[in-house]
Amino acid sequence: MKSAFAPVLLIVAGSLELAPLGAVEDEERALRKLVSAYSDSWNRHDMEAFSTVFTGDVDYVNIAGAHWKGVQENVRQHAALFQNRLKNVVQTPTSIEVRFVTADVALVHTTWR
Repeated sequence: MKSAFAPVLLIVAGSLELAPLGAVEDEERALRKLVSAYSDSWNRHDMEAFSTVFTGDVDYVNIAGAHWKGVQENVRQHAALFQNRLKNVVQTPTSIEVRFVTADVALVHTTWR
């Protein structure tokens, strides 16, 4: 089984202010949906859709340790990789773990194959 990369996403879920359990479950579903949107846009190499899963001030560190700051640089660098080294790479999430570190910060750990 090959793995293209296994990033750790730190997602700020700003609408969680000591939310009741049902709201936390809703936030977790939304975060899982965001991971799916990430994978879908990656697999289609759809840079417009890919850009929507990140905040404007994203810090993205890839498996090789490259650090890209801001959504524009992140999209530009991925677009270049999708034209070359990652041209035929698709990813399927095999595991998505969501843990709320605080009421408004979630750690999402995802692995792909």
